[in-house]
Amino acid sequence: MFNIFLIGFLSIDFSIADDPIIIASPYPFNTSETSHIKCISNDQGIILSLTIIAAMIDIDKNISSLQYSKDNIKNNESIILTIPALFNYSKLHSKIECRSKYHYGEQKLSQLEVLSVAEITQKEFLIINTNTKQMVTINCLTYGTNVIIHWDFTKDISKNIFYSLPIGIRFHHKFILNDTLIIDHVSYTNHYGYYRCYATNKLLDITYEDKSIIYLNVQKDTVWIPIVIACVVIGIFILIFILCIKYFQKKRKNQQLEKK
Repeated sequence: MFNIFLIGFLSIDFSIADDPIIIASPYPFNTSETSHIKCISNDQGIILSLTIIAAMIDIDKNISSLQYSKDNIKNNESIILTIPALFNYSKLHSKIECRSKYHYGEQKLSQLEVLSVAEITQKEFLIINTNTKQMVTINCLTYGTNVIIHWDFTKDISKNIFYSLPIGIRFHHKFILNDTLIIDHVSYTNHYGYYRCYATNKLLDITYEDKSIIYLNVQKDTVWIPIVIACVVIGIFILIFILCIKYFQKKRKNQQLEKK
């Protein structure tokens, strides 16, 4: 009887276990929205454990990975890992994993590629005040997978026509290529105006884009102050000169009267 049971047990095909199903909403991910990653066991039997793992790239941080796990999963049950809004998905490895582990030792694995849309978190209109001959940094904090950033410029935003950047500007890589502009010596004539940061990427044959506008308010040189000072000095000098002439004329006249 035991032999019959053993033979029957060994004849069971454990390979029929299906891979778990992993889905996310929204997908591709959006930095400004909370994400819900769902892992479905995809099996009517009992599973020892079901785990979602979103491994972090930066292992020096306190959190090495985002994960959620549950034991004794049955009847096609599922688990959900929630990632809060304003999370930088570039900190994750390229794939999120859903692992199902069975009592008899077999494991199944499904993966979801980490894709996030191009997004600029700085939505509101930004104004930067500066003076001429100063150095200015204009940042465009952008999130997303393989984002391309393009900058353009206009002095009159009412026309909604933008042109190439003025002279005297260099790019700097801070988070994403070309996400920072640096003007080493600000010029009122060349640099005051509206700078538009335009971010785009293409994921799953869909193009995503976002933009932000920064106004650089450059104060003109106060050249009239030294001019006024120079005029005052010259005026005082002329006044003193006139007073001296009158003084000597009066003195000479008095001397002539004394001789008579």
